[in-house]
Amino acid sequence: VYDRHGQAGLDGGLDGPAGRGSFFGGSDIFREFFGADPGGAFGGFAGMNRQGHPFRPPARNRYLRYQLEVTLEELYAGATKGVAIRQPDPRRPHFPLRREVEVTVPPGSRSGQSVRIPGVVDGAPDAPPGDVVFLLSQRRHPTYTRRGDDLA
Repeated sequence: VYDRHGQAGLDGGLDGPAGRGSFFGGSDIFREFFGADPGGAFGGFAGMNRQGHPFRPPARNRYLRYQLEVTLEELYAGATKGVAIRQPDPRRPHFPLRREVEVTVPPGSRSGQSVRIPGVVDGAPDAPPGDVVFLLSQRRHPTYTRRGDDLA
C-alpha cells in the first residue's frame, strides 16, 4: 500500500482500493463479520466503534440443536417425522414457544449425520431467522446392527 499510495494509503486517507472501506483500510472485514469496526489496531479504542460508541455485534438468532432418534429402517428408506421444538420467545424469555416442524430424513442416512431446517428460529427481533439442526441417532434394532454400509 505504501509503495503505491505513500503515507496517505497507510493513513486511510484514500477512497477506493487502498483507502477507507477497503480491506487495507481495515474496517470492512470487521464490518462484514461483526457489523462494526471493533477499534484496536484499525482505529478507535478496543470495544468502541469509530463514533466512540460501545461495539455491539448485530442481533442474531441462535441455531437450535436437537437429537432425533430414528430407526434403522428410517435411515435406510428415508422418512418424514413431525417433531415439537421449543424456541425462545422475545416477549416472554422464560416461556419458550412450542412449534411443530417436519424433519425429512434422507434415504441412506447414517447415525450421527445432521439434518438442517433453515429459517425456523425467530426469537430475536430484527434479526435473520436461525436454523434448527437435528443430529440423527439410530435406535437399537432388535436383530441387526449397522457396520458402515453393511448389516450384521
